[in-house]
This record gives sequence, C-alpha cells and structure tokens, in this order.
Amino acid sequence: FDDKELAKKMKDQLSWLEKNKPKLKDLKPVDHSKMDYEPFRKKFYIESPEVAMMTPEEVKEMCKKELDNVRVRGRNCPKPVKKWTHCGLPKKIYRTLERL
Repeated sequence: FDDKELAKKMKDQLSWLEKNKPKLKDLKPVDHSKMDYEPFRKKFYIESPEVAMMTPEEVKEMCKKELDNVRVRGRNCPKPVKKWTHCGLPKKIYRTLERL
C-alpha cells in the first residue's frame, strides 16, 4: 500500500467501526459471579532469555541511551525489550510488522 491507500483503508475501517459499535444503552450488565469462565494464565508476558539476563545496570543504560532517558516507576515493572521477537507475538504479527 502507498500512504494514500493506507489512509483510505484506515478511514474506511474507522468509519465501519463507528457505525457498528454497540450503543452503551444496548449493553446489558453481566453478573460475573454467575459466569463459568475457563481458567487462564494470568501472567501474559514471559521475558525472553535475552531480556531476563539483562542486569539492572544494563536496563538503566538502555533506558538512558536508547529510549531517550525514559523513566519507569512501579513495582515489578518488566524490563524493556530490544527486539520485536522478545515480545512473544505470533509469527503472523511479526510478518505484518516487517511489512510496515
């Protein structure tokens, strides 16, 4: 796609989403205590071995030099990833990112 085609496609998709999104009043409240959900793994992100081996000093240096001195606050924050492949995404997503 060139920029104009991509812009038109995105505009068409946004237009479709706006027309087809459910109205808030149409949504019925859900009593989750009565739902029988399948169990799922709550830890969605698993560090790649390369990221896991980064020392706190390496993380600080990366944040300072490669990430424009970004600051991260909080408890148990994940380390920054160096490559898309560290994110654990499906191959189809990687192929899409390569085309962009």
